[in-house]
Amino acid sequence: MDKARTHGAIVWALSVLLACVFLLAGIPKITGSAPIWLQAAAMRGFPAWLRIVVGVVEVISGVALLIPGVAIYAGGGVRHDEDLRALESAGASGALVATALHEGRITLR
Repeated sequence: MDKARTHGAIVWALSVLLACVFLLAGIPKITGSAPIWLQAAAMRGFPAWLRIVVGVVEVISGVALLIPGVAIYAGGGVRHDEDLRALESAGASGALVATALHEGRITLR
């Protein structure tokens, strides 16, 4: 397995893990049940409508992480062209590169 495919597999595995975290935190907020873990995610003391809105956003975010066609943009941390290639192989649709361009670490071709 080459480096780009390995990187892509790692990104996908982390995306699935993060999606599970979002779903495990969001679904109990929507249903009003106790969180499965991470008691801080229960949002006790907040209005019910806010808890539900946060839960819906978490569930939508968790599902979106599992849909390959959803656009992913990287924000920051691009140091050179190799970072852009790694982001592309991971499925990113774009990246913010203003600082790297300004500092001359990458050029427009």
